Amino acid sequence: MKTITIELLNEKAINLIKQLEQLNILRITIDSTSQKRKISSHQWVGSLSKDTAKLMLASVDQSRNE
Repeated sequence: MKTITIELLNEKAINLIKQLEQLNILRITIDSTSQKRKISSHQWVGSLSKDTAKLMLASVDQSRNE
């Protein structure tokens, strides 16, 4: 059997996928590594204020120019 990754573009798609699983055409598996990446990628969203982020970027730019 082959394993593929599918990105669902519409919430209705999950129902179709579940119906295919019920017909024993495919099996749904949850990849724990992709879930961990998804959670960690959003973990720090909003943790810095915009002003702090601007200051940090300015500092990085300045150090690159030195």
